[in-house]
Amino acid sequence: AFNALWTARRDGADRGLIHLATGLSKTSVAVVDYAAFRQEQIEQTGQEPKALFVVHQNNILEQAGERFAELLPDASRSFYSNRQINLPESGVTFASFQTLSNGAHLFPHNYFDYIIYDEAHHIEAKTYKKVVEYFKPQFQLGLTATPERMDEKDITDHFGKALYTKTLPEAIAEKHLAIVNYNIIFDDAVKEAMQNGFEPSSLAEIQRLFEIQPRNEVIVEKIHDAQELIRQEQKVDHVKTIIFCADLEHADAVADMMSGASYHSGKEKRQ
Repeated sequence: AFNALWTARRDGADRGLIHLATGLSKTSVAVVDYAAFRQEQIEQTGQEPKALFVVHQNNILEQAGERFAELLPDASRSFYSNRQINLPESGVTFASFQTLSNGAHLFPHNYFDYIIYDEAHHIEAKTYKKVVEYFKPQFQLGLTATPERMDEKDITDHFGKALYTKTLPEAIAEKHLAIVNYNIIFDDAVKEAMQNGFEPSSLAEIQRLFEIQPRNEVIVEKIHDAQELIRQEQKVDHVKTIIFCADLEHADAVADMMSGASYHSGKEKRQ
């Protein structure tokens, strides 16, 4: 992926799209490519180019900041918000699409030399697209794990076809990612409720289905069975497990039944 970006920029490209399945280190590719761009610019101009990392979620911004600090520690970093009076002077600025959709006009069009749009499939959204169309960097990089959008809008209209692609099936086949084992559990508790005349007319009533204790017991039993199978096949003592639940209360209930810990926005701190 890095070589594809370097070759494209050497041949005069001012943008590029990288499609990597989740878990294949898209951010690391971006850091390495910016490091190469940065070195070229310092050698040519004697100045550090300004980079911008944009994504729609603040937690991803934080993770990206940590990766830049790890792989490119000598580059200065800052997080930008609309509350700031002065424009950032750091080598790498991290900002959300939401922040820039309201504040991009405060920047000169060419303020950033290199821009990274993470989760680039979001750029076709109206509020995000105006950010992408506003800035005019020397090079812009789109990163995505899911280039196809449900509304069939095409992000390649802006970035062009992906310079490098590694799909989830390819990554699993090449042993870059763990094999996914899907198991369907027929929900007899819900089926029984429907057969007994349960006809929900609202989301709140549907939510009652998730509060059926026998249903949770069956789910927990199936999870225990799967964990034991992994222990036997992999010859391990501990099987790390994450369970996605319907809501906060459901997460707390299942965590108690599993002798585990729930993690959600209602917790004061991580457990």
